[in-house]
Amino acid sequence: MPIHALLTLASALVLLLQPTAAAAQALSKGAKESDYLVTVWAAARFAADGTVESLRFSTVVEHPTAFLDQVRPVLLRARIPPAEHEGRPAVLDTGMRVTISISPAQQSFRIANLSLQPLPLRTFSPASPELQHDSTPGRFTVDASCVVSIIGRCKDVSLQSQGNPPEAFRRNVREAFGRWEFEPQRVNGQAIEGKAKMGFQLVIE
Repeated sequence: MPIHALLTLASALVLLLQPTAAAAQALSKGAKESDYLVTVWAAARFAADGTVESLRFSTVVEHPTAFLDQVRPVLLRARIPPAEHEGRPAVLDTGMRVTISISPAQQSFRIANLSLQPLPLRTFSPASPELQHDSTPGRFTVDASCVVSIIGRCKDVSLQSQGNPPEAFRRNVREAFGRWEFEPQRVNGQAIEGKAKMGFQLVIE
């Protein structure tokens, strides 16, 4: 099955999880009143039957150890349609981007979204654009995607915007995301091209 199809199927995966007291305490430090989202990155190896063979968390975004200890067993239960190589099931090494919804009031969290894409190794944030005094206030989102080459570099960056953000912000997102470096996905140990996607926000008050 093509990697882009695997990514789509994995994005639909929703898993529920109740944290232990240790994880809840870790999450409660500086806790917010309302539910909020956090992102966890991991490197995973999926065996030829689509089950997780190994998993390690990335330090691109850091989280309390107690929290990750609760996420790990749930991710280890994930299963995807096997990758294919020359028409046969194959081993897939890939990055795993996990969006987790945390509910401080209930001291619980759930995995809301999981996608497979190349694992970021080096990231860059877009520079703040110079804005006019009469710029329209609001929260603007730019979703950037690119094809990650077999050496882990972004190419063919494309953008989709929400809320009509300033063009300067779009340019800065394109420039920053184009500099990201990745661990490419691999099928049976062979590097392949993959697709990476990331959202960037600009708030104008």
